[in-house]
Amino acid sequence: MTAYSDYPPDPKSANFMHNTEMHKYLISYADHFDLKKYIKFNHKVLNIERPESYDKSGQWNVTYEDESGAKHSEVFDAVLLCCGHHAVPRMPTPWPGQELFKGRMIHSHSYRSHIGEQLCFIDGKTRY
Repeated sequence: MTAYSDYPPDPKSANFMHNTEMHKYLISYADHFDLKKYIKFNHKVLNIERPESYDKSGQWNVTYEDESGAKHSEVFDAVLLCCGHHAVPRMPTPWPGQELFKGRMIHSHSYRSHIGEQLCFIDGKTRY
């Protein structure tokens, strides 16, 4: 997701915004539509499950922990799973022979400019 159709980003924004720019855009969106009252910041999701009534209701049971460590459960109509690309990179498990590679390995999360360097990109769906 780069932007919501009902709130276009600044035309000067890059197609793939830096995380700081994306953060500003999302805060601006939430402010514009008065959404912050519905957001629980600094909470940790502990469990998401379909209740037995899911086929009828389409709702999800979510258990989470607040900043004080107190646990809460609520029922929601929808759940979005966000991978955290801009926050916590996930490296693949080592593959056979990985230890033979003596170069530097980085996640795309840490990518900056590598002008003049030799690069090798590995995609999770690559077959060759």
